Amino acid sequence: MNYLRTLLDDAASAPAPPARVDVDLAVASGTRIVRRRRTVWVVGAASAVVACLVASALVFTPAAQEEPAVPLPQPTFGRTFEPGKKYATFGRLEDQFTTKVVETGPDWHRQWATNGSWDVELRMVTAGRDIELSGNDKYFAVDPAQVDKRWLDRSDPPAGRDIAWNAVRVGVSEFAARWTYAPGAWIEVAVQNTDRPKEVLLQILNEVRVEQEDVGLPVHVDGPPTPPTDFLVRRTGDQWLVSFDFQEGTHVTVDSPSSIDERTWNTRVDGKKARFENRTLAVLEPSGAGVYVTRSDGNPVELYRRVRIIH
Repeated sequence: MNYLRTLLDDAASAPAPPARVDVDLAVASGTRIVRRRRTVWVVGAASAVVACLVASALVFTPAAQEEPAVPLPQPTFGRTFEPGKKYATFGRLEDQFTTKVVETGPDWHRQWATNGSWDVELRMVTAGRDIELSGNDKYFAVDPAQVDKRWLDRSDPPAGRDIAWNAVRVGVSEFAARWTYAPGAWIEVAVQNTDRPKEVLLQILNEVRVEQEDVGLPVHVDGPPTPPTDFLVRRTGDQWLVSFDFQEGTHVTVDSPSSIDERTWNTRVDGKKARFENRTLAVLEPSGAGVYVTRSDGNPVELYRRVRIIH
């Protein structure tokens, strides 16, 4: 079991299927974007037209340009993202968030946050990759040829910013915009779960800065021999979760101290309560933190002993 996906389910719910804004394209195609990883939405042409007209009337309004956006600085980092780092910040909004999630892979970077009133998702890819149009797939870094550019609308841009609205993620409670933060490298920011998504999005765009910084992890893993391919950290108040994905089905997840039913921990490792479930070793630390190690190509106990909880 990959505890990363299981424990993250509570962090954010999947966004509702987006409405259309390009009426002609919706009528001509009669279909929604075909999402990678076998997710397909089929809609009738008539309902697509209605959704487009509603979304356009609600969110594409001249008043939304009242807050001019500030151009982003050029980044100084390389073409590969590193685990344990984040590559953008929400500026002054960071202190308002009650829950923050940061995920990083070699060619993609994602942040999700909420302040209780609205949610925001930021997605980035390295140069030469592109961002899939839908917002429901973790593996959103795709070949540029897979992105149907007809769904990118460059009308009504905010002052000082060359951006494209992602029409697949435009509706009464969601709005998304993307742009290139460096030659051939895309970033997208989407606002969700608010009745004024475009207005909130434009405010957020004024705060977003592309820059590299360390996340500051409460956990360190010495190994396996290869570095992690994916990384995640989630913070909600004093609670946190950190997860590393390595090659060939090896995962390490550490959850901050919480209430755990110790009756299910029926063995011991290094004198600590533990349990084995399928290929996963779970160890209850004296602090109350839970360590979950899955290793398909070796002994999970040996990898567990490389995990260090810093605080």
